[in-house]
Amino acid sequence: MNKFDLVIKSDKIFVDGRLIDCYIGVKDGIITAISKEKLEADKVIDAEGKMVLPGTVDPHVHIRAPGHDERETFESGSKDAALGGVTTIIEMPISVPPPHSPEIVEKRMNVADKEVVVDIAFFGAAGTDCLDDIIPCAKSGIVAFKTFLHEAPPGRKEEFIGLTAPNTGDQYELMEKVAQTGVMIGFHAENNNMINKNIARLRSEGKISPIYHGRSRPPVVEIETASKILLFAEKTGAKIEMCHISTPEVVELVNEAKCKGVYAIVETCPHYLFLNENALEKVGVFAKCNPPLRSEEERQGMWEMVNDGSIDI
Repeated sequence: MNKFDLVIKSDKIFVDGRLIDCYIGVKDGIITAISKEKLEADKVIDAEGKMVLPGTVDPHVHIRAPGHDERETFESGSKDAALGGVTTIIEMPISVPPPHSPEIVEKRMNVADKEVVVDIAFFGAAGTDCLDDIIPCAKSGIVAFKTFLHEAPPGRKEEFIGLTAPNTGDQYELMEKVAQTGVMIGFHAENNNMINKNIARLRSEGKISPIYHGRSRPPVVEIETASKILLFAEKTGAKIEMCHISTPEVVELVNEAKCKGVYAIVETCPHYLFLNENALEKVGVFAKCNPPLRSEEERQGMWEMVNDGSIDI
């Protein structure tokens, strides 16, 4: 009988959608056996009565170092992930500099290799200010690109080099270029022009409490941008991900695009499923996020989309 480095025994090990009574054998850090028969090891963990679940994947992580090491590094971020049962993270750009070229991607991977304690994959940055980097960057080992559809916020220009496509012409040109690579591109889908106009109007009316954060970014700003990006994907052949979607209408648009043969996936986040806009009144700015928390009706609608399989991530 093979001897393992580690064996975990439990009557509630999650395998193929159900909890079963069995042993897990680990060799050289890899699960190499799941067996009903007793397994021997140098170390045995008796987890009887406890659920043993597979490690999860967090597909949307922003490690802020370099640039904002005080917020998170590859070491601190990956350790927090492991503590929460996350064994794979997929890192998206918003560092200094963003990974828009093969050289920057390689440096980032080298730093991560020395620090991470879980598996990691990388998104590259794609922006119209660095169009010539897109094709070589696609060959650097990244799994996808990420783009913001607005200009760099004031004082944060260095974090957004090669990462933005702020107007419609830029966005179509960018998607044509990315389509040539066959690599997927993820979008933060909000219409920044509409948002800025709403913010100016609300401020002029003295409406500056946290609840108006959501009012400045109503569902239509997400729906309009998502519909445009989906149309561009249909015309260019780009593979796309609609990131952190908060409205059921966008999920429906993605479903319609899929029926037309568009390669599109949709992601949402736990806060859009478990919280609604009332949190802005309860805890104030701590509930601010972009896109914002939505109405209870929309929250329930997002759960319907999860339950019928329409949401991919």
